[in-house]
Amino acid sequence: MKTTFHPQSERRQRAGFSLLELLVAVGLLSVLVLALYAMFDQTQKALHANIAQTDVMEGGRTSLDLLAKEVERAHPTGVTGPTNNPVYNVVIRKRPLTPGMGPGGRDVIHRDATFSELFYVLPIRDRVWSAAGLYVAHETNASQLVPVIEGVESVGTLYRYQAPTNVFVRGPAATTQLARLFADYDDSRNAARLARAQNSTRILDGIVFFRVLPFGGTGIPLDGNAIPVTTVVTNVNIARPYQGTYLTTFAGSSMPSALEVEFGVLPPKSLIQYRSVPDKLKAGYLAKHAAEILLFRQRIALRSALP
Repeated sequence: MKTTFHPQSERRQRAGFSLLELLVAVGLLSVLVLALYAMFDQTQKALHANIAQTDVMEGGRTSLDLLAKEVERAHPTGVTGPTNNPVYNVVIRKRPLTPGMGPGGRDVIHRDATFSELFYVLPIRDRVWSAAGLYVAHETNASQLVPVIEGVESVGTLYRYQAPTNVFVRGPAATTQLARLFADYDDSRNAARLARAQNSTRILDGIVFFRVLPFGGTGIPLDGNAIPVTTVVTNVNIARPYQGTYLTTFAGSSMPSALEVEFGVLPPKSLIQYRSVPDKLKAGYLAKHAAEILLFRQRIALRSALP
């Protein structure tokens, strides 16, 4: 038997990796894997955020297009009723949100935010009329107003009201029949608010504010903040029925030349976080996440308005 002897240097060259070398290699590989995972995680988050924002933007645009097509159908009845039984073509009730104070004395609301209500009549066919409306109410109960937290109204849901029955207008009873359309929609009484909710459908959740601004034929906004309440416009009445509320009504053959609709929406993720926040912190949450609110605005020209 022949025995072969190898020098020590040759045996060292044939030996495997040392423990220190393996630890260094594993450590470097772990750093690379973690970096790739972090990059993948950030990419996934950005993708999901973009998808969620796209869904919100699409939902907001779809809702705005739906409202525009619907509101364009508004038409004057041409019927003028007595003061105690008015016939309205369009009614805008504006309830400005009272700015509250957040942490550190910061204003919770930094813009002219409001929850407006819009009522309008629709022609169905000859002498047959219906009515519809848009308003913001509680997320889960359309018969409840949006709750007020620390002086600031919180997030609500946009609803669309549809009159349960059409009105056939004829003869001396025309005024009473048409006036009933607004009486059924008006929420000044709890019973009426409940009846209105039963004939309403949800349109969009996460509404932070909803503003409807009417314009006259010369482009002047017909709003209590722009025109004194005492100003008289033919068949247009701007009133302040109670503190902090303006009511603009159009009767007879009068109609606004255009309606500007604007609303702000919280994205789904922010809305979920908002719902989980205690009530006493909700106002502060809106102030801190104001940049996440998505705004939608469109001025809708009413073709039925007189020049």
